[in-house]
Amino acid sequence: VETLNELFTEMFEAVAAHDGVLDKYIGDAVMAVYGAPLSSGRDPENALASGLEMLTMLDAINERRAARGAPAMRIGIGIATGEVVAGTIGSPKRMDYTVIGDSVNLAARLQDLTKVYGVEMLVCEKTAAAAAGALGAGGLGAARALREIDLIAVRGRKRPEKVFEVLARPPGDPAIRARMLDAYARGRAAVATREWDAALSAFGEALAAVPDDRPSRLMLARARALAGAPPSELWDGVWRDPATAEAA
Repeated sequence: VETLNELFTEMFEAVAAHDGVLDKYIGDAVMAVYGAPLSSGRDPENALASGLEMLTMLDAINERRAARGAPAMRIGIGIATGEVVAGTIGSPKRMDYTVIGDSVNLAARLQDLTKVYGVEMLVCEKTAAAAAGALGAGGLGAARALREIDLIAVRGRKRPEKVFEVLARPPGDPAIRARMLDAYARGRAAVATREWDAALSAFGEALAAVPDDRPSRLMLARARALAGAPPSELWDGVWRDPATAEAA
């Protein structure tokens, strides 16, 4: 309880500082809303700024924890942009203002997928498109960037969703990072065109540049599997684990 309270105190400030509304705490998670009931006109950018501030605050929290011999904490952040239903929901005896809908579910899915890819922050296509200008222009830091990580299936949608990582704390030398990102992008493009050998080469190059990059390691393993058992011509580009038949 003390650990969660320490974390939530800081996370609330990160939400409030960027025109967000803390909707609720869900176990060890924070659900925040931007633009409901009134839009600021910069809702995706504000959500992204909150996420980046949360990571900065987490560094400070972990420094304090290390000083008292406590283990470091990690968090995963998922941000989705889209229409929601906002209102007071519940029973006549207990009602809360909240939001529901596809975008809420997608945000939760993205947060969960941060553990699969071993990254800190994932955003959907709409968030990435809205935030790219701010990231590139230096509004949130010119050194930060977006990386297209994967293509996922979203329940209730016919078209797969592109998922982007926010490189809040890029590792190591900028030139090495750029080489890794370029190779990773080439690998993703090769998978899309079913060029398995090119994909293997590109993801291997990305992993060689940054050996601890988990997405590169994951994509290299997938490329090997796809090269060994190519999918049908109707494949939509979404990886599905043969053991579970679920999209990663």
